[in-house]
Amino acid sequence: MSTQPHAWQACDLPYKTSIVFSVANRPGALYRMLIPLAENGVQMVRIESRPARNDQWEYNFFIDLEGSDRDPNVVKALDAMRAEAQHWRVLGMYPVFEA
Repeated sequence: MSTQPHAWQACDLPYKTSIVFSVANRPGALYRMLIPLAENGVQMVRIESRPARNDQWEYNFFIDLEGSDRDPNVVKALDAMRAEAQHWRVLGMYPVFEA
């Protein structure tokens, strides 16, 4: 994960990170993926599952969480999750604008 600050990170807005991943089709796999969030105090604000196109009974999980790579707890949680995932991608990190 990049530790270089992004230009938009200079503002004082809260951030959100969106990721997508898949895990092995075995009992407790999703639970084990979420443990690093709890252990590092990272708040998950959304989770959604979608069937994967490549195989039956495989799912992609989309998660939004509070924070970005500016927060060492988020970095630790995402690194631990990445190590457990079969497929992993950070979709984006962006400031949250409240209306």
